[in-house]
Amino acid sequence: MNASDRFARAALDDAQLDWLAAQPATLGLDGIRLVHGTARSDVEQLLETVEPTGLRAATDAEIAVRLGDDSAMLTLCGHSHLPGVRTLGDGRTAANPGSVGLQAYREDLPFPHVAQTGDPRARYALVRGMQVELRAIAYDHATAATKAEREGRDDWAFALRTGFAPD
Repeated sequence: MNASDRFARAALDDAQLDWLAAQPATLGLDGIRLVHGTARSDVEQLLETVEPTGLRAATDAEIAVRLGDDSAMLTLCGHSHLPGVRTLGDGRTAANPGSVGLQAYREDLPFPHVAQTGDPRARYALVRGMQVELRAIAYDHATAATKAEREGRDDWAFALRTGFAPD
């Protein structure tokens, strides 16, 4: 478990953990699939590929494999914190709105890599039918960064202020 997961786990009580455990890994509604990473894994990235050399954009073929035979025309994912929309040749679209509150991080698994937007604004997406519009909005990220510092998370504070992962 990484430092962020340990921090979040420590903040949750048993009732909250039970509620989270009872939630489905994926959710489908009206031709839209909601996943954290991919439908098959919470820790796999849908729109990016992690290699020994770092993070890169996934190819259409890689995204198609990760989507599998899911008939949903739109899959909304998270995990990487990086906003992006990709439409495949078969018409299926995969979109990641990005992160509301953490625009950059470093991770060691499956290989060391950095994900960063270079911009501290919060990210979200508007979905109308099967169309996805990515949005970024300013918020008081300085206050969030100060709270992160109080919690002993200087790495988060830097990312919150800058949109970049610290060296």
